Amino acid sequence: MKTAFIYTAAVVALGACSQTPGVATQTPVHWSIAPVRGAISNGTVSTVRVDGTIQAGWHIYAISQPPGGPYATRISVPDGQSFVAAGSPSAVLPPHVAFDSAFKMNVQLHEKAASFDVPVRFTGKSAAGDSVHVNVRYQVCNASLCLPPQTAKLVAAVVPTAR
Repeated sequence: MKTAFIYTAAVVALGACSQTPGVATQTPVHWSIAPVRGAISNGTVSTVRVDGTIQAGWHIYAISQPPGGPYATRISVPDGQSFVAAGSPSAVLPPHVAFDSAFKMNVQLHEKAASFDVPVRFTGKSAAGDSVHVNVRYQVCNASLCLPPQTAKLVAAVVPTAR
C-alpha cells in the first residue's frame, strides 16, 4: 500500500511538472530550412541550409561539442527518401566557446542564431514533388534551466532548374 501511494504521488508530481506554464510549452528555438535549388540528377550533391533562431537568454550546444559535456546538436538525413547524407554537416556560424562551471569544461554553444550546411546526395530514386528531410536533435538551455532534448523534423522543397 505504501509503495502504491509513493508511485501515485510520483506520477502526480511528474504530471504537474509537465504542465508547468512556461516550461513544457516553451519553444525558444525556431528552425527553418531553405529549398534545394539546381539541376538534380543521380549522384548530384547539394547543400541544404538549416537555420535556427534562438530567443534571447537561451542557447544550444554546437555540433562540434566534444563528448563528456552537454548534449551536442546532431543533424541527420533520415532514411526512406530520395536523398542521403553526403558528408558531415558544418556550422556556418562558428560557436561561442565559454567555460561552464556545471560541466567543469569549455563548452561550444550558439546564442541568438545557428546556421548549418548539410551536404546531401540525390540517389536517383525520384518522385513527383520530391523534398529533402533533415532532422535536428538539440537541447536548449538558459542560465538556470535545460529543456529536454527534442528533434526538429524539417522538410525542404526541391526546386530543379532546367539543364
